[in-house]
Amino acid sequence: MSTTSRTRATAGLATAVALVCLAACTANRSSASGSGGSAATDSVFTMPLSTSVSADPVQSTDIGNLKIIRAAYEGLVNEKAGTYDVEPGLAAKWTTTDNKTWTFTLRQGVKFADGTAFTADAVVTNFARYKKLGGQVGSLLDGVESITAPDAGTVKITLATADSGFIDYLPMAVIVSPKALSAHASDSAKAWLSENTDGTGPYQTAAPLTGSTRELVRNTGYWGGWSGRHVSKIVFTAPADNATALEELERGDIDRVENIPLAPYLAQLRGNKDVSVYQAAGTQIDEIQMNTQHGPLANKLLRQAVTYAYDYQAAIKAAYDGAATVPAGGLPTGFSGADSSLTPYRQDLAKAKELLAQSGKKNVTLTVWWDEADNVAFEKAETLVLKSSLAAIGIKVDIVGTSFQAMSKAAASPSNSPDFNFLWHGAITADPVEYLGGYFQAKYIGGYNWSFYKSTAFDTALAKASAATSTSARDQALDQAQQDLRDDAPALFVATPKKIEVVNSRFTGFTVHPIDYGYDIDFYALRLKS
Repeated sequence: MSTTSRTRATAGLATAVALVCLAACTANRSSASGSGGSAATDSVFTMPLSTSVSADPVQSTDIGNLKIIRAAYEGLVNEKAGTYDVEPGLAAKWTTTDNKTWTFTLRQGVKFADGTAFTADAVVTNFARYKKLGGQVGSLLDGVESITAPDAGTVKITLATADSGFIDYLPMAVIVSPKALSAHASDSAKAWLSENTDGTGPYQTAAPLTGSTRELVRNTGYWGGWSGRHVSKIVFTAPADNATALEELERGDIDRVENIPLAPYLAQLRGNKDVSVYQAAGTQIDEIQMNTQHGPLANKLLRQAVTYAYDYQAAIKAAYDGAATVPAGGLPTGFSGADSSLTPYRQDLAKAKELLAQSGKKNVTLTVWWDEADNVAFEKAETLVLKSSLAAIGIKVDIVGTSFQAMSKAAASPSNSPDFNFLWHGAITADPVEYLGGYFQAKYIGGYNWSFYKSTAFDTALAKASAATSTSARDQALDQAQQDLRDDAPALFVATPKKIEVVNSRFTGFTVHPIDYGYDIDFYALRLKS
């Protein structure tokens, strides 16, 4: 079948990614600095970048660096903004009949920022680098058995086994210039690429990405062209505290805020004609994972009691001021492959007490950890709700504030891990098998399977979904996997926060994108208003 513009059978997708622009008036800022300037100066887009920089696609997939990587590089396919679909990127089209052998016809006339031509050999070279150096992208390509270049314009990829989600991984496997890789080959170009870019994308580094302010400028030879009032330069500044960042946004010093919970400030922002507020459903799920292999929660009936005791609505109110929904299981509502027959979790204290009695557990005391070091406010709010909810059925909860590093270290072993460990995550790709498997497959114990969940039935269902050659077969297997999670209760699936983004209203073309934890932005799609 041809998958050049694959459409997934996803319940409620249009609703899930519908965008609502709540303000659309033009700001009066005439330049990036607030004083007079030319149109080229006006089209500078400034925003804080919240993480340390590594622009090397092999080394980094965190929410900050993805902005740089996605602006500078492209994959064979790209994610279609605002959807869970993919669209042509460096490949103009592709075909597969069995989800095992994939043939890509490459886009012609594309050049890297250094002026060299993009060819099939560049794809082969980059995939070899991903496989050699590993990391998150490398792990997504573990199933690649061979990759060949029959000619300069064709790439053929053969997988060890059929994988229905393989096409969804490819936007992460962006292509770096082989010339740059060769010029800095002593360490596989890791040091140079951490501070410099050389891709086919619309924006590139003009100077190394060092210091508190870092810049990307137009790639004048970009194959997509520069018709229209595109962003001319992207400036990343050092992040400020939340209150200061919002002040900077409202007075026009920056064009977007980064990683700030915006729900409490919606009324304020909606009243400002100089910013546009966008809202959509999200793909993040806040999970309180339960230790299924050690301590009281190794008892499935007790875990089930916890899921019924938890006050989900109180958590949404406390953590997000109501700007969230309760998930129905391990996949966000509306996500590709999500089982629409499952109903969202809700509190049922009578059922919780019944299950607690059946578990045979009495005088239970449990411990929950949350990331106090990074002051993750929604984690704190949701753990406080856990404490009060379980108190209603006679279970005591001790709350321990710690660091993400300590939580990760403890998750290496069930005996070192607390009863509850807070873990929230979004979608790196649109593949539901990757979304579920990365946190609950047995092979990821020691990674992000912090519940130490082991289920042959669950793992088998995901394997069937991955190997499926039809949407119906894939979804049937995914439905079984999601039902297994509901029955086995390895985690509390607490909340899916709504995606709220705020951008200076000088710019149009912004789309809230559900992938990459929701912090991705397509700078090339932005246009400066006339």
